[in-house]
Amino acid sequence: MGYSQMERIKTAFLAAFVAMPTIASAATMGPEIWSHRGASYLSFENTLEAFEVGADLGATGYELDLVLTRDDQLAVYHDLTLSESTNVEDLFGPERARADGEFYVRDFDMDELRILTLEMSPNDAGVRNELALDPANPVGQAPDYVYRIPSYDEALDLAEGKLDGQKVLTEVKLEEDGSPGERALIIDLLVGQWETRGYVEGASPVVVQSFSQAFMAEIDARLAGTDLDVPTYQLDALMLTLDGAPETQEGLNALVADLYGDLDGLALFAGLYLTTDAPFQEFVNPAELDFVEAASLAGLETYVWTLSLPDGVALDTYYDWLLDPSTPIDFGMQYQELYALGLDGIITDTPDVAVATYRDFITPIPLPAGGLLLLSGLTLLVLRRRRERS
Repeated sequence: MGYSQMERIKTAFLAAFVAMPTIASAATMGPEIWSHRGASYLSFENTLEAFEVGADLGATGYELDLVLTRDDQLAVYHDLTLSESTNVEDLFGPERARADGEFYVRDFDMDELRILTLEMSPNDAGVRNELALDPANPVGQAPDYVYRIPSYDEALDLAEGKLDGQKVLTEVKLEEDGSPGERALIIDLLVGQWETRGYVEGASPVVVQSFSQAFMAEIDARLAGTDLDVPTYQLDALMLTLDGAPETQEGLNALVADLYGDLDGLALFAGLYLTTDAPFQEFVNPAELDFVEAASLAGLETYVWTLSLPDGVALDTYYDWLLDPSTPIDFGMQYQELYALGLDGIITDTPDVAVATYRDFITPIPLPAGGLLLLSGLTLLVLRRRRERS
């Protein structure tokens, strides 16, 4: 695609901003900004392409999901089943389904998963993927582009190679808690990978998390007997909705210390945190207990998941802002309340919004100006990708 002289001048002007200190990655500016399954509003989630886009938009690292395969490898995929988001039945036929009609990741070898075509992101009904395959999307792919399921090995290679400096927030998916044998196998695979790659202090890009308390306790104990430097985080969403949940701050402090005190951190559902103008998710903390205090007293760091767009901001509005950061839009207050809590990490579908609003939080500048800085980097990204396609 050709460019007019005016476009070249505009590109050169915007590119000048990239060298400014204010465009530095969020990694040096405060909480870690994790692109949730990669930049999953702008690409197919849990793909190498999505991880690249997240890095280009300023994320500290990328969050990904792992599911065990039939040949005991770790596939980067969110769900335990393949039916709703791939062409698995077309390629392998109905005979590969279980009695419930579902095609399980655990029933396929990694090489078989590699040849599947991702047709939509799990749980999304394909809505976000319209942007991923929209030629007007500056970081999208062509409409006939084929997205594939990567392995964990490939995701780590990316962090060590092309995306050197990016971190990898590794979430292990298990049905219920899985079996003891399954948990042990996954731990062996992870520890083996990390030891082979030399993820010791100062050289580890990895954090590990899971909703399974059994898994997290077991991998934390295993890591304690190694030289590996891999922080352990417990994912939790339901602590205050279960029978016997604490109703006082003292009770929460004691429970968090008892359940998770041996770990390094908590990755908590956004609705558990105390905010007034940040309704990213349904509020599930009716007693208004302070999880940041509880975690701090137990020596734990805190992450929040999963932020996408603030309440009242439509996807089309975000997309308009992405293409033209002068578009009026209010991202700020809802993110900034969470920043004010002193969280250690933000897991978000829109890392560009997280980076822009954090810059505004620590150095107040009008959002359109912050957006212009992002646009400068995005413009270079567009030019690079167009050159790669030509």
